[in-house]
Amino acid sequence: MGWHSNYLNAFELHGLRKEYNMVDYSKSKHVNVLDFGADPTGTKDSAPAIQNAINSVAAVPGGGSVEIPSGIYLVSNDFINLRDRVEVYGHGFSTQIIGFNKNPKILRDVDGDDMECQGVFHMGSYNTFVGDMGTNIPMRFGVRDMFIRAANLNLLNPNIRKGFFEYQIAQGKHVADNYIPDNIAGIIVHTRFDIFNEPEAAPIISNVEIWDTAVGIAILGEHDRAMKVDKVRIRKTRRQGLLVGKPVGHPQRQIEDRNSGAADNKFVMVEVSDANLGGGYHGAIEVYGAQCKFVACTAWFAVRNKPGSDLYHTTNQYLRKSGAGWAVFGERNMFIGCTAQENGGHGWIVGFKDNQFMNCLGESSSYENKITLVGAAHTDQAANWYISRNASGARLVAPRSANPKSDRKASRYGFYIESKLDDISIVAGSSRNGNKLTQGDDRHLFFKYDSSVPWRNFYIDINFKVMRTSLDSIINSNKKDDIKF
Repeated sequence: MGWHSNYLNAFELHGLRKEYNMVDYSKSKHVNVLDFGADPTGTKDSAPAIQNAINSVAAVPGGGSVEIPSGIYLVSNDFINLRDRVEVYGHGFSTQIIGFNKNPKILRDVDGDDMECQGVFHMGSYNTFVGDMGTNIPMRFGVRDMFIRAANLNLLNPNIRKGFFEYQIAQGKHVADNYIPDNIAGIIVHTRFDIFNEPEAAPIISNVEIWDTAVGIAILGEHDRAMKVDKVRIRKTRRQGLLVGKPVGHPQRQIEDRNSGAADNKFVMVEVSDANLGGGYHGAIEVYGAQCKFVACTAWFAVRNKPGSDLYHTTNQYLRKSGAGWAVFGERNMFIGCTAQENGGHGWIVGFKDNQFMNCLGESSSYENKITLVGAAHTDQAANWYISRNASGARLVAPRSANPKSDRKASRYGFYIESKLDDISIVAGSSRNGNKLTQGDDRHLFFKYDSSVPWRNFYIDINFKVMRTSLDSIINSNKKDDIKF
């Protein structure tokens, strides 16, 4: 009686007792989109119905869940706005959500990162955050157990829809690359609010497959933290597959010193392939956030059309990421058992400080094929591991570089490590070309050594050869500019 009575008295004092008693908590905690008129046959636009279902649950204090049963659901601009404390879930990959443009236009963001983009599911947009300053809204929302794809086609047109269903849907085909939109992402979360009693929104993304989008998943907000992103597959994107944090050049991060957002998140079993189909300066997985953890994640078959000179650009490090598997420009992140395989650009770019890597693989970068290398891009150019002078504090335990198919050209360097680097440790590293640990064709460890500004603290152990800081901080008495082995 005591505490309950006190709460009721408090409500009465503030004139809220009536509103409190009017809430029917037996309703709208869980709803099915079919009850709101969603069409599982993919004939009409289901975006309004799904949105109404989400809004009905969001109207109940504490939120709830929205079920999207098996079926094919067409959703058009402005797609589906996620709401505070509402989880949207499907019936696995038998729930297909197709985002399309009702009035398709050829919009192409080639080299930039600033084209506005809306997610099929979104909290905010690429350029704009959402948040109720002074409260913890939004928080604890999420998407799980479904298949999301996009098309720059008017699927309300019966003739277009018929061809799309017969070919892309029935046969499990992707749309042609020129019909992948630049203004539709799979999922975008972009939140920011004043800390009230919770420090992060903590959205959830789980068991989702995403095809044919501008960006697969973009996590951009300052309070999109403490996320659990797991069991995700992303295929064919014009820009990044997975974007964690705002890149430099984003409308809200024009300079490097501004907050990237998306810190303190966890990613498990995320796989991205065929990214950067637009041919810009994008990698498959780009990490700008800090203190994130990645476990058993893979980036492969990112496309590059930029020349080899961009890969080793001396003044703009962000030009190096075209076609990269992983571009790591955040700090204090951990990567465990992750892979970069057969990407057109570098396998791994370690661009910022204090990142940790354990048992990670860079394999067959700039691999000799006609899929990942187009235009000015050629094989025998990229590195499986590119470690920047800005990567001080990097710790790599048992990193591997490999070009296992000796009949094909691939990476030029196993490890490319810039000069003037301080505080780096590589332990039990391996670099192979075919089955060989050593080879005289420049496809192994490469140091760029500037004798005027010597390296400082380092320990590098690759292929059983060890280089380490000497007592007088001189790398090697031979004073060679380039040391290759």
